[in-house]
Amino acid sequence: MTHVLNTAHGDRFNMVATDAEFYRDVGITFKGLHLDDTWLEDISRTFAESAAFIEEALEKRGGKVLVHCLAGVSRSATTAIAYLMLKKGLSVENAVRTVRSNRRIFPNEGFLRQLVQLDMQLRAGLQK
Repeated sequence: MTHVLNTAHGDRFNMVATDAEFYRDVGITFKGLHLDDTWLEDISRTFAESAAFIEEALEKRGGKVLVHCLAGVSRSATTAIAYLMLKKGLSVENAVRTVRSNRRIFPNEGFLRQLVQLDMQLRAGLQK
């Protein structure tokens, strides 16, 4: 592992309190996103930033990325799905299927709606 993307960054309830300093001694590049696991959270505001971080790590640096949240089923899964849609051209259905084939995931209803909206934007050519 060369990179960590914490989609539950913070020190409140339902968050994971790690930061760049935590990984500095082992040479891991860290990015933290403060996202709540609620259907009201606008996770879509982080899709492009997260996808760019993952793409940079995998494609340009030959690294491996751990994308995590507290339980690994909603925030991190949604972020991984958005990456597959934005950078690999998968539809929302295929991206969800791909991630589900590797682990049990349960993105909350609001996150699923935002992924469907991203899919519609991508199909209409409104998102790059």
